[in-house]
Amino acid sequence: MRKATCFGFRLCIRLRHILNVAKQGEDYDSKAQYAKRWLPILKDVPAHRVYTTEPLTDDEQKQYGVILGIDYAAPIVDLFSSANEQKFSLL
Repeated sequence: MRKATCFGFRLCIRLRHILNVAKQGEDYDSKAQYAKRWLPILKDVPAHRVYTTEPLTDDEQKQYGVILGIDYAAPIVDLFSSANEQKFSLL
């Protein structure tokens, strides 16, 4: 059995397990219905672009009416580099 570190009732971190938010979104919300319900600014963004790790291009931002850093928060974490850092810190 794996050990888990729990904070409160809902947040648990399994050691040596890193949650990939993009993959979880694609697996469990492939049509982006949940994301768009809680983030209505994403209503015009196609589902396949909601959970990608690549930010929207300037053209896509104009096309979908979502300007990163103004209408929606700009990315603050590089998913791949932070995941690699966490993998090594958990060893």
